[in-house]
Amino acid sequence: MAGISGFIKRLVGGKRVVDRSRESVEELQTMFRQRYGAFRLLLTSNSKALEIMTDMEIALQGNRPFGM
Repeated sequence: MAGISGFIKRLVGGKRVVDRSRESVEELQTMFRQRYGAFRLLLTSNSKALEIMTDMEIALQGNRPFGM
């Protein structure tokens, strides 16, 4: 977990975080995981929306019948 901890330290401002308690570092890691999860969900949703728009464009071209 030292890699995540170092990344968070750089993300916070590049300053060395020496006097932080272990609990606050774990808190930052938890917040980072939550934000990362939300970002991944956003990317997945965006990809799905793009697929739907592509299907709609193909349907609007009229090369094949559209329907249920």
